[in-house]
Amino acid sequence: MDQELETTKGFVCSHISEHSGYQYRQFLIQSLSSCGRDVSELLHSELLMTTDLISTYPGHEAIWYHRRFVLEHMLRSGSFFAGEFSPTSAETKEDRDTGPEPHALKRTRLESIALGYSSVVSSESDWCASLLCGFSVDSWQQTLVNHHLRWINHSLAKPY
Repeated sequence: MDQELETTKGFVCSHISEHSGYQYRQFLIQSLSSCGRDVSELLHSELLMTTDLISTYPGHEAIWYHRRFVLEHMLRSGSFFAGEFSPTSAETKEDRDTGPEPHALKRTRLESIALGYSSVVSSESDWCASLLCGFSVDSWQQTLVNHHLRWINHSLAKPY
């Protein structure tokens, strides 16, 4: 499946509006996840890929839908914890690990997930705001960003 993911990455990066490539990647990610494999790094790299594609090729709705899948899968699987989420950082979990956390600072998994939701919503909203403010955005891209923000506020902001 890793080889399939690598092959389809090239496909979706060169056929950015073709939703079937993203849909197949989603199938592969779900298959790996259901087999018990930790897909947190894969999901983070998918998020970075969509960030790059949206910035490079604005106005392609298929990329936005794939990004939503990635975010939902991250939240449902608990593939992040508070402080680990950044839609634009290539930093990996190993880069963030600085040794054991002092006992007084340890959080329960539930607390971390709740903070993680807030982190995801906040980071994603900030990223969308930067797209609207920092780039020359055409009207269709603005529409897609606004739809994504609406999706964040109605779907993503509520814990599963």
